[in-house]
This record gives sequence, C-alpha cells and structure tokens, in this order.
Amino acid sequence: MEKQLNSHLIPLRDYNILSDEVYITDPKKGSNYLINGNFHPKNISQSYRILDISRNGTYGPHHKYGAKNGMQAMTVAPVDKKGKVDYGHITIAYAGTNTADKADVRTDLENIVAGLPVYVGNEIKQSQFTTAKSYAKYIQTKYKKKMPNAKFSVTGHSLGGSLALAVGGKYHLQTVAFNGPFPIYNLTPLQILYIKNHPEKFADYLNEDDFIGNYHNNWSMNKSRNVVHGSFQHYYKNGNNFEEFLRKKPH
Repeated sequence: MEKQLNSHLIPLRDYNILSDEVYITDPKKGSNYLINGNFHPKNISQSYRILDISRNGTYGPHHKYGAKNGMQAMTVAPVDKKGKVDYGHITIAYAGTNTADKADVRTDLENIVAGLPVYVGNEIKQSQFTTAKSYAKYIQTKYKKKMPNAKFSVTGHSLGGSLALAVGGKYHLQTVAFNGPFPIYNLTPLQILYIKNHPEKFADYLNEDDFIGNYHNNWSMNKSRNVVHGSFQHYYKNGNNFEEFLRKKPH
C-alpha cells in the first residue's frame, strides 16, 4: 500500500499559504509580520503564532547567527480558539526567489544549477542552504527545551521549497514543498535515499509546466544524471486550479 503524506496537524492548504506568505517577511518587500504576533491570512484553517523570523539570513539574539545572504524564513505554531499556542507542532516556512534580490538569483544559479558550495567570488561566506539548515537546528534546539516531544515541519515554494527539502532531508523532518527544484547538490546520497523511501514524510507538489520548479525533478542540464524521481513528487497541470488539485488528490 502506498504511503500517504502525514502532515501532523497542519493541513496541506495551510502549508501552501505559509509558503506564500513568508515572501513578505523580506525587507525588500516590506518586512511584514512580527515575532510574537498572531497570523491568520485569508483561507488558512487556523491561527498561528509567529515564533521567530530570519530576515536576510540572520537570526538569533541581536541577529548574531547566520549570514547576510538573502534567506528569509518564518517559524510558526498553531493557536487554538482559546489563544493557547501549540508548541508541539512547529513549522518553518522558507521564502522563494525574490527576483529583485541578486543574492536569491545567485543562489538559484550557483547553488541549485551549478552546485557550488558558496557564491562565486566568496563575497558571501555562507550559502542560503547552509543557513537554512543551521536555522532549523537553532529552532529545534530552542523549542525542544520547551516541548521535548515537539514535531517540526518545513515548507516553502520554489527556492524555498528546495531549501525545505534540503533541511528536511538532513534532519528527517516532515517536508511539504511547492515547485521546489530538488536540492541534489545539498543532500548526501543517504539523505536523498531517505527522502525517496519516506513519501509519508516528504512531498513536492510540482506544476508540470513550471520550468524552474522541475529542475532536478524531471529534467537537468546534465540530462538524466542529476534527476531524482520518487513517489514524494506529485504533479499537476498548468491551468488547473490548485484548489481542485487538492480536492482530487488523496493525502
């Protein structure tokens, strides 16, 4: 029997909304949302508390961790009708490419396409993939002190989906990506195998007509050598309303 995605208490549509809303934490897009604020955008199933935000790749007290490399991320937890935060289910959403930010564009070209560990010229010492992983470790360490049995998940769209897959593959976290190029250069062979063997924990929802999102999923400039296939990948056609796709697809 095929394993189905187990998304804890977070509905798939909520992951989709979180992966979209995290874009506007970007200082270049207004830095909307504040830590400790409640978060309830249109069509989301429940309120969330914003526990933490990484802007431009820095995080922690006085932004002392990470690197200024363009990465944006937001950490949230569900809030019940009485206003109580559920620290047992924490989600990190990673933002995708801001085409106006050369650090994001260079991440796409140099880390995803070319597979370089750092940016060309070394003017930025830490890639967004390295920062995304260290940020996830920071969040897990911080909130496991409050809730030792807490479950963590990651999500994101496009570049953000690629970051989420890299983080989820490293730490074995529930991962829901949307049009995320597979981060083949930012995972070990064992981590790639883990993702392929655990479709109940990993999902990448891919528009068949999204040229960028399908990179390393069903095409690569290196032909078939750097393409990963697995039942964690779920394809839908361009022009189909994603809501219709959600209704038709069992989860």
